[in-house]
Amino acid sequence: GSVPDGTIFDRCSFTASQRTPNRWLYCTSRSLDERLYKEFKADTCITITDARSFYRSIFDHLVDRRLGLEMTVIQCVYASRYQDYRQVDSIPPEALKEPRYEVQQEMRAVFVPRKLPIEPVIVDVPLSARYCAITGSI
Repeated sequence: GSVPDGTIFDRCSFTASQRTPNRWLYCTSRSLDERLYKEFKADTCITITDARSFYRSIFDHLVDRRLGLEMTVIQCVYASRYQDYRQVDSIPPEALKEPRYEVQQEMRAVFVPRKLPIEPVIVDVPLSARYCAITGSI
């Protein structure tokens, strides 16, 4: 039905869903934290020594395979996915991550696909190894 004239809403919360377009994400961390070894069941850390060239090599690979159109690299924002529109600047949904993951200090390469729907992609780019070094092991 309808709401009668003169009705006042007090302390109400309304939720609007936001749909985001399909994207591929390549996730990395900005920090070396021993807790991440456990979380990801890892025994080695690889440091990206030239981030621009590293991400570019992956993007070029997707373009060569006629899969990717564009790429941006973003830093995750650790906040609830429920945002008060009056208090938060617009945060791209692909940048939002729950605060409990803040130790990850995640950077994401966001790739726009050439066509939809998208499928998982295995990225095998030997060139990207030029821009990395093994820096830690357990």
